[in-house]
Amino acid sequence: MEEYKRVHERQVIAKVLRTGKWQAPQGNEVEINFDGASNRERTIAGIGVIARHNKGEVLGSLCSTAARIRDPEIIEGLAAVKAAEYARMLGFRRVILEGDALGFITQLAQDQGNNLFAVWNLVTDTRKMLNHMAGWSCSHFDREANGAAHKLERMAVDNLESSTWNGGYPDHIPDIVFHENHF
Repeated sequence: MEEYKRVHERQVIAKVLRTGKWQAPQGNEVEINFDGASNRERTIAGIGVIARHNKGEVLGSLCSTAARIRDPEIIEGLAAVKAAEYARMLGFRRVILEGDALGFITQLAQDQGNNLFAVWNLVTDTRKMLNHMAGWSCSHFDREANGAAHKLERMAVDNLESSTWNGGYPDHIPDIVFHENHF
């Protein structure tokens, strides 16, 4: 019974924000930005994830690839699952999951999938990961506010590379992180 209450008493919020500026989370929340896209010529999908605290400091980031996936909503769903897994692995207790895939974010917030079974499974998998935390919310931002995650996703696709930077990020994105934190 306690487990049921713990899981169902969470505050799950969906925000649809139209802004070109990254916004720091409040208090002890960690913001996890994610992005996913494909390279149709190579049939490779890339995933980028970056975690920051309320002062904008990067707590970790990753890029990852997935083969033979072309559906943009499925790729974004895989990126959301990867972001939730990463947040859980790093032990974050309160997170804001943010991405530029409005359809997926809306489905995640409303706990319902579209008619594509694969997307519903990804919504369910993401929620399962997030429900192990003390609290979570999700929000949509335009790509301009998701530049660091997008750059990590492009790195995965362009270099066919999967890497993790716990406590930091790769050397070629500090300008984007600085710009998102200060402008």
